[in-house]
Amino acid sequence: KGFTRYLIVGEVIYEIENSYVHYLVNQNVKLLLITMISFFFIKFTIIYLYIF
Repeated sequence: KGFTRYLIVGEVIYEIENSYVHYLVNQNVKLLLITMISFFFIKFTIIYLYIF
């Protein structure tokens, strides 16, 4: 049950990330890289919180 909830959260984050990345591609590549790194840390934090 908890794993299903994690998959749903992951899917929502994936969708937000996709639209956000597409938006930023038109803005700035440097900003895009910073955003992708930020999303990586956000995902890692969420996974960490779900495990512990």
